[in-house]
Amino acid sequence: MESHSKTNINGYNLFVQNLANNLYHLNIVDPQEQIHHFEGVYSSPQAAMEKGKSVIENFIFWRKKAAKLG
Repeated sequence: MESHSKTNINGYNLFVQNLANNLYHLNIVDPQEQIHHFEGVYSSPQAAMEKGKSVIENFIFWRKKAAKLG
C-alpha cells in the first residue's frame, strides 16, 4: 500500500493511500479534528490528491456559507 500526503491545506490535512490498482482511500482531517473518509477510482495518485483538494475546497465553501447564515 503506497501512501501520499498533502498536509495543511487551509488547516485541513489530506492523506491519500493507494489500496490496489487505481483504488485510492482519502482521509481528510478538518480543523476540528473530525476525520472524513472517501474511496474512489482515480487514474493516478495526483488525480486522487486533486480530488481531495476539491473536497476540501467544498468543505471550506460550505462552512463559510453556514457561518454567514448562522
